[in-house]
Amino acid sequence: MFATPIRRGCSTAGRNSRLRFASLYSEPYRIPLQQTTRALQFTTSSTVHFEFPLVPADVLQEVDQKKPLANSVNLYARHFAVSSGEYYPRSYHAEFRYNWPSTTKEDIQYGPAAVETFGDSPPFKLSQFLVDWATALKPNKDVMYTKSSYESSTPCIHVYPDNLKITFTSPSPTLPQIQQFQSEWMTAHRSPQRLDFITVDPLPSNAVHIYICSHRQRDHRCGVIGNLLISSMREYLKSSTDIDPRIRELDIEVFGCSHVGGHKYAGNMVIYRPHWKQGVWYGRVQPKDIPLIVEKTVLEGTIVGKFWRGGLPSGRWDPKEHITADEAESRATEELEDARCACAK
Repeated sequence: MFATPIRRGCSTAGRNSRLRFASLYSEPYRIPLQQTTRALQFTTSSTVHFEFPLVPADVLQEVDQKKPLANSVNLYARHFAVSSGEYYPRSYHAEFRYNWPSTTKEDIQYGPAAVETFGDSPPFKLSQFLVDWATALKPNKDVMYTKSSYESSTPCIHVYPDNLKITFTSPSPTLPQIQQFQSEWMTAHRSPQRLDFITVDPLPSNAVHIYICSHRQRDHRCGVIGNLLISSMREYLKSSTDIDPRIRELDIEVFGCSHVGGHKYAGNMVIYRPHWKQGVWYGRVQPKDIPLIVEKTVLEGTIVGKFWRGGLPSGRWDPKEHITADEAESRATEELEDARCACAK
């Protein structure tokens, strides 16, 4: 599941390059009015300007632009996103807020012992779990586990494509409770038993959740591009709410998340819409691509082939098929039309 992280030297040039990232965030990319108008379906009398930041050139050069994106992810039956909030060490700039440890093995440094080491203000918390989650974690191989920037005062986990929110009733679940939860839920092909120490609530029927890999400690490409995508998409959706009524009808949330695989294809995102049986994975996304993705995937429920890494709304995707991005785009469109016809009958 995890790719080998990039290890960088400590040359002066490398340090200076990384220091330039924050200053480059503000460099704008202005969408032509015609493109913006088409993406949001404005009336011809509308005048809208939205500026997106450019990805720093030295980071963009390290993104793999040659290998095909299609079928470049594993097939996961479930995705568990464990809430951790947007924690980051005090020594880091706020732009690097999604600074989870590089691997789950390192999470233990920020488990129960973190209070003894750092006092009341540890530089990072895995989540509200006092028991170290990574130590207990023993998921099925076809289950994906990530940390999420979702804020929660009690231990909370989102489960996809079930579209559920699981909350522990205690702010300090015990290790046996977490292990029992994992035993029941972190398997792919059976219904879990009822547990008296958690509540299970369905997500709103109009919920659209977008996870963007921003795991800087794992790979700086996702750290830089992921941060730009998260802030840009949140701002874009906020500014577009009054223009496009379809955005108002949906409960759209954008989260940063830890490693999802394929850092060389940054920026990476996974999108979950209501009634989808698989998440749709995208790679090589830049801030300037946000209007197209919002229009086609978030709002319409179709696929943009040039970003597609895997997943179909119907759930009938398997990387072993090796379907092309064009095929995936066509299938998603056909499935959407079939669903509309079925509803009309």
